[in-house]
Order: sequence, then structure tokens, then C-alpha cells
Amino acid sequence: MVQCRAFLEKAFGARSAVDRNGDKAFTATEITRMVNANRESLLGSLVSLVEWQLLLLLAADTEVVEDDKAVPALSVARIKSFYDGTLFTRWPGTAQSVRLAQSPQGSQQGC
Repeated sequence: MVQCRAFLEKAFGARSAVDRNGDKAFTATEITRMVNANRESLLGSLVSLVEWQLLLLLAADTEVVEDDKAVPALSVARIKSFYDGTLFTRWPGTAQSVRLAQSPQGSQQGC
């Protein structure tokens, strides 16, 4: 748990390093730019881009105006919850979220 928190703080602690335009959300265009900027191999970049686009498709939680259009985006908080392992356990209707809601302790954050 401590190692996970250290990773999350290192990865997301400095928002300016993560979110270049300051809106605290990532659109498909920004994700593509990020993947291309960190390219090491063609196959790795393609797989990474597919993974990020799939996460955007499944977990977009906000909209951002881009080129005068509202487009889906992932908030920094949603990305953090994906990395700390709590994103899918919090979704309504999942078996884990139902168990947590019925539990006397309520939701617990894991890593």
C-alpha cells in the first residue's frame, strides 16, 4: 500500500508535468500526443494507444471543449483511481461495489 501511494504521488503529484493545458482532464487528442511523445517502439506505442483509448471509452467522466466541440475526457482523479485499483470496484452494479455498499465498513481504497 505504501509503495502504491508513493508511485501515485510521483506519477501524479506534479500536475503540470501530467496535464499541460491545466484543465485536469485528458481528451483523445491529448492521449495520442502523450503516447507519441513517449514512443519507444511502434508496437508498444500502438498497444499503449489502444489501452488508453479503451480506458477513455469505458471510463470518461467529464467533457472538455476542444475545437469548439464537447468531447469526452478522463479526469486526473479518474486516471488515479484506475492506477490505484479502485476504478472498477466503485462502478455501480459491479459485484465488488455491491459488497462494499452492503459492508458496515463501506468502501475501502486498495492498491
